[in-house]
Amino acid sequence: MSIVKNYLDQPAYDRLTIDTYNEFINLELTRKPYRGEDVYTTIDYNNLSTDAKIELNKLPVVVLDEKWTDGFFSYMLDGNQQFYILISDDMEEIYFCDTQGYEYARYVSFIENLPETFFIDKVA
Repeated sequence: MSIVKNYLDQPAYDRLTIDTYNEFINLELTRKPYRGEDVYTTIDYNNLSTDAKIELNKLPVVVLDEKWTDGFFSYMLDGNQQFYILISDDMEEIYFCDTQGYEYARYVSFIENLPETFFIDKVA
């Protein structure tokens, strides 16, 4: 698992404003997908509030590499962090993830229209 800078130890509900936290938890996400083919929802970055975009930019980026042997059910995340950006190892698929406190990617959605500079200095 490759987790990058910006890993935050505080729970998301303590770290984010109530408005941003509510925006994140109310996004339309696919519940308990096993793999990328099971994800049927998409988030458009351009439709997020300014505050949500700022916080999304701070989220840890995790590469879905060969260690994810059980797909999104691999226990590779920290539920305390709650929100992540996940990317396929070939960088073709980009996902927003809400663990809801679990250690796996419980709720997942594709995310599109990220700025071209989004991954600069993020992937370890």
